[in-house]
Amino acid sequence: MKKIDDTRETYRGCGKQAAILYFVLNDLNKIDPMYQFSLDWYKALFMRSIEESREQMFQDRIKSITKYHTLQVYKQSCRSLFEKDKLLLSM
Repeated sequence: MKKIDDTRETYRGCGKQAAILYFVLNDLNKIDPMYQFSLDWYKALFMRSIEESREQMFQDRIKSITKYHTLQVYKQSCRSLFEKDKLLLSM
């Protein structure tokens, strides 16, 4: 039980970063109502981030998940944004 709790705590930062990114995307609809991203799409993107980092060592894996996921969120969401709003997302 202790090992599970410790492992969960090490991934908490990664989950926090992913949650922040989701709510940033969710708030984009305040800029333009056309910007709406589904939670299912976001969960699939996060699961892909986890899969891509499977071969890393434990501490490197956590960094890899966060880095890969942040980059993929930016790339995938920029595909659906107007050019004028891409800079806003990058900030």
